Amino acid sequence: MVGRLLKQIPLQRIVYNAIPSVVYTNPEIATVGINGISPDKKYSIKSIPDKEFGGYEFLAYYYVSWAREFPDALDKIGLPFNKAYETALEMYKSKNNNK
Repeated sequence: MVGRLLKQIPLQRIVYNAIPSVVYTNPEIATVGINGISPDKKYSIKSIPDKEFGGYEFLAYYYVSWAREFPDALDKIGLPFNKAYETALEMYKSKNNNK
């Protein structure tokens, strides 16, 4: 499910536009997620105002924010999205001439 979501959400929006500061986004999502993230609930954080996330989308943003800022530490967050992220990133790069 999350792999499909990572491919459907435009990576440009996640990776380059929607995460204004990974320094703020990562801790906010982690704090909200202390009690778990449910795919059926909606979530919001201050660093991305006026945006409500579904549970899977929230986890996708968390993963991508880590991938941007701490790529060598992705295995530490315990989310198995590496293959889906790499596939989505390749799709993004092929659409944007490897940028």
